[in-house]
Amino acid sequence: MAEATKTAGLRATAMAKGISEIAGEAFGTGDSRVTVYRALRQLFCATCGGTIREGDLFTRRVLPGQGLRILPLCRGCAPFTARGGARAKSALIESLLTPPAGEAKPEAGRPARRDDVVEAVMKRLGPALNRARKGK
Repeated sequence: MAEATKTAGLRATAMAKGISEIAGEAFGTGDSRVTVYRALRQLFCATCGGTIREGDLFTRRVLPGQGLRILPLCRGCAPFTARGGARAKSALIESLLTPPAGEAKPEAGRPARRDDVVEAVMKRLGPALNRARKGK
């Protein structure tokens, strides 16, 4: 009895993890746009039976008669290329990581002091944090 409960608990934990997450869009065959997924655990290709390892990118095809894209396809069966060549960078992240025009860049060989980092973060994010706190 205890063994069955343990097995059910492990199965529920594995199910809660999920199978995949949407990684973005890519160009499929004939310049068609396809949604690309990242495997969160090992999967098998619905066409060739090949292994899609955890972390690999793959696409999905429609389940016949259902209209749902749930059957995973490896890159060998459904080739695709990433849009824009490399991974697109977020404009928000880029704006946060690049210093404003008037600020001096930190020296390359010298580690930043904690106080300097906190001050720089508060200078950039302080107004947004204050607005967010007032809105609550």
